[in-house]
Order: sequence, then C-alpha cells, then structure tokens
Amino acid sequence: MMFDMEPEEVDMKFFYLMLFLILIGLPYRANAGGVPATAFYQVGNWQLLGAESHYLDLGLGVFDATENNHGSAAGAARLELRVGKKLGFVGPAIGLLATTDGGWFGYGGLYADIVYKNLVITPMLSMGGYEEGDGKDLGGTLEFRSVLGLSWQFANRARLGLQISHISNADMHDKNPGAEDFLLTLAWPF
Repeated sequence: MMFDMEPEEVDMKFFYLMLFLILIGLPYRANAGGVPATAFYQVGNWQLLGAESHYLDLGLGVFDATENNHGSAAGAARLELRVGKKLGFVGPAIGLLATTDGGWFGYGGLYADIVYKNLVITPMLSMGGYEEGDGKDLGGTLEFRSVLGLSWQFANRARLGLQISHISNADMHDKNPGAEDFLLTLAWPF
C-alpha cells in the first residue's frame, strides 16, 4: 500500500509518474481541444496573446539546482493549470511543485504568453505555501515564485519547453536563501 511506504518512496513514485506522463505525451497527435488563441496586441510576427485554450502543463527537472556545494539539489516534478480566459493578456494559473526530498510548493499566480511564430515565452509571477520536507529551508511558509518559460508550440497547440524559476520569500522571514528550479515542460491544450 502507498501509505506503508517511506516518504522518499512516495516522492520517487510521484517523480516517476510525472516522467511517464511527459514521455507518453511526446507523440501526442490528436486534435487539441479548446479555442484558438487571439492576439491581444501584435507587432509584426510578435503577439501578446489574449484568450486562448486552457493548458495542463507537466514539468520535470531539478529543484535548488544552483546549490552545488550544499548538496540540497533534488529532483522536481510540477503540475500546473493555466486558465485560457484572460483579463486582457493576463491569465490565472495554479500549480504544485514537489521534490524528491519531500518538499512541495503549492501556488497561484498570473501569467502572460508572448509568441513569435512557434516560439512561446511565458513569464509568470505567483505566491504560495512551501513545505521543506527533508529539503532546503527557505525561511518560512509564504514564498514567491518568478518564472520564465520558453517553449515550442506544435500544430496541435501542444507545447514542449524549458522553464527556469526562482522561489524566495522577499526577505519577509529571518532567512531568505531562495531556490531555483530548471524544468523540461510539456503542456496540453484543452
């Protein structure tokens, strides 16, 4: 049973489940659901997207990736929902980032999509609650996350990309070491 396992075993099973979901999604060729994106603003081939499909985005990578001397780097898996209905060009997103050392970060925030042909740039700002598990102490529960994603959009509107993010508490707590994560992402429209 899942509840008889050690926390590290549960975390690794979650990590492998996310890897499996990303790998089975790579050959995804079905017609995408949702609505075609509309340009809120356009200059040449550059578009700031308004309303678009919702996206379910899976990510897999490394949490606290820049801590090479402290040994606190861990595997990371992320599940995120980006809502396509936007106020102008800004839309809401919610997500959960889990690490192989038992840490997790649940968050909500705002994002935008900037498109050049098939290249999609997605900045996001969010805030949420962090639990360190056996991982890095970020100073407190309330944390902020800034994200920059870069992805390639296929004809079916699925996206494959890379994402870098920084989580910190903006000096609200006594300590603020921060953490960066690097993720390979796959997003499905619906």
